[in-house]
Amino acid sequence: MRLALAMNPVLRGGEACAWLVKGSGACYTIAMADDDEQSPLIDWHHLFGEVLEQVLGPLDIVVQTDVDVSNKPPEIDVLLMRNKAIAPTWTPAQRALLPDGIRERRANHIIIEFKYTESVNQDAVQSLLGYEVFYRRSRSLKTEEVHAVLASGHTPRQTTREILGYTQPEAPGIYRNTIGLLARTSLMVLSELEDTPHNVLFKLFAQRRRARAVALARFEREMWKKVPSETCWLVHGLKKLWSEKTEKGESTMHVITKEDLIRQGKEMYQQLFRPLIADGVFDDILESTPYMQRRWEEARREGLEQGRQQGLEQGRTAGVGA
Repeated sequence: MRLALAMNPVLRGGEACAWLVKGSGACYTIAMADDDEQSPLIDWHHLFGEVLEQVLGPLDIVVQTDVDVSNKPPEIDVLLMRNKAIAPTWTPAQRALLPDGIRERRANHIIIEFKYTESVNQDAVQSLLGYEVFYRRSRSLKTEEVHAVLASGHTPRQTTREILGYTQPEAPGIYRNTIGLLARTSLMVLSELEDTPHNVLFKLFAQRRRARAVALARFEREMWKKVPSETCWLVHGLKKLWSEKTEKGESTMHVITKEDLIRQGKEMYQQLFRPLIADGVFDDILESTPYMQRRWEEARREGLEQGRQQGLEQGRTAGVGA
């Protein structure tokens, strides 16, 4: 036998016995049903809350159930997903652009909680674990299918890492947690990531200027051909933003969007884009544009016309001299 509860007070089938539990705004039916019968699950927290409300309510204690945590549902900052049906592990092309701490994971769902200006603290770690648990449960995923990463632009103190449990180094800048359930999470310190091509995209967002400068230099030197042109605008828009922030010695408080950065990049085409490209390559790209092709064609026609006029003039001069 097992308990079955439904919002409908009418019992069906061969129940042995039944009774009603009445409260403010809710009426529940509890029935004893045979194990082989299908029945709804019991909302135990409703019953628990009902008892508390009846007893504690008269004492001016507010008791509520099914309360929203916030007006805006919690959202994962960044989610990376790999299609397991296509590739059981990250492909070489994917690994070439994924950083340490992710590229070697077998999990095909990577949750990233990104802290650029905020500090790594207990609240951040608890939120990360909550995202991992609720995301995994909502999609009926196995534990090994999901890994959660706390990516930090700042460099936490060693004592902070030790308190939070991120004490097991896996690679430069990557720390695995050694505390119980938090072992399913890792800390990524962007400034400490190794200076390798596959770490560049993440290391661009390091707070340490020297680490970020190294990543920018490598991006300009090696990666501009491998990414969409829009990404180049974004990166160099960020470069301009970081430069202005450094000169002013203060943080930018207004909202900066992707569109803002792309627009700024296009407005400063040569200032932002030309440093990415060697002069010869830049000239090749410039000459291939429709505008420059028209100008070259016009110059060619003007040159031919000038040559023809000079030839006629020389011919007339030669004829007179004869």
